[in-house]
Amino acid sequence: MGGSRLLWLASGRRLIAGTARATWSDNGSVPTPSSFDMGIVEYAGSAALRPKGTKEIMAYAGRNNRTLRAVVWQETSEGAGFVDVDISRNAAHLFTSGIRDFDIMDYPYPVIWIVTGDGALVSCTIDLRAGVLAMARHDTEGKFRACTVRRKDGQDDILFLAAERPEGGATDIVTLVLSEIVDANYEESHYVDCGIRAVFDPPVTEIPLPEPLRRDGVQAFADGAREDITLSEDKGTMLFRDPVRLAHIGLPYKSELSPNTPEIPANGTSIGKKQRVEKAAFKVYASMGGECGITEEKASPIPYMRYGQYKLGEAPQPFTGDINITVGGTISTEGNLVITHGEPAPFTLLALVERVAILEA
Repeated sequence: MGGSRLLWLASGRRLIAGTARATWSDNGSVPTPSSFDMGIVEYAGSAALRPKGTKEIMAYAGRNNRTLRAVVWQETSEGAGFVDVDISRNAAHLFTSGIRDFDIMDYPYPVIWIVTGDGALVSCTIDLRAGVLAMARHDTEGKFRACTVRRKDGQDDILFLAAERPEGGATDIVTLVLSEIVDANYEESHYVDCGIRAVFDPPVTEIPLPEPLRRDGVQAFADGAREDITLSEDKGTMLFRDPVRLAHIGLPYKSELSPNTPEIPANGTSIGKKQRVEKAAFKVYASMGGECGITEEKASPIPYMRYGQYKLGEAPQPFTGDINITVGGTISTEGNLVITHGEPAPFTLLALVERVAILEA
């Protein structure tokens, strides 16, 4: 066998090395000029992109730069050591353009942020001890070019993103702190792209907009509610109907959930049989907005209003609890259901149950 070029070295619980053919780990003893031993963790191979790690894992790009793998420390009754895991196995379609850059946010939530070759941003919420591994794609106007995480003792990790906008090729530096987005104070909900936070004392009805936000479709979450706004003729000013004290302003982004078609034991199986989703039951937490239907075009708003719980002139509070929706649609062999959310407010779906009608004829 010929040699394999060393692509990177990383320090975790032990010394880890990546080559084009395999990942390696030392044997746990202190290396000296006369004794140094490394063993192969996995014959997977790595790309030259620098790995990023936490105390539990060391993430790296696979040899074709289209997979995201991790060397994970495990302790069992038989001993301790590293195992190699392909954490992108069930999300290969997100990395067909390759991995351009990535970093790991460790606190307050373990999340890997990945910038792909085509300028998309992918997040991977990862907690292997709890069996959590969930990926999502985050689209924006323009393309992401780089990401890095800054860590500071006693404070949340901060994600820095470089995003190239389509107008004039300008590059924005976007910062993201998860605990500021998922804030206990509903008025501080910041669910907008390319967003700004503005406070006014006294309240105002006109807010000047920076250049990236001077366009149709810009949204505002003001004083705890989504506000209907108008733009000035040159789109340089946002106009409100009522005075605003606290506003989160930015471009919209839409989240979409398309659950897998359920396999139902109906006289054998429901696969290939005519079916239709009749009802959907949600369990949500501190949520507002969203739509549900068999397609995005045929979706209906998710109802939150409860009679007697709101006061005229006050912002509605986020809803936590169960919601039942009657889904109208055609009969097909797919049994599709789509949930979308595009409002500048939080939406956390905890559980989803579908009632599906199966036609045997």
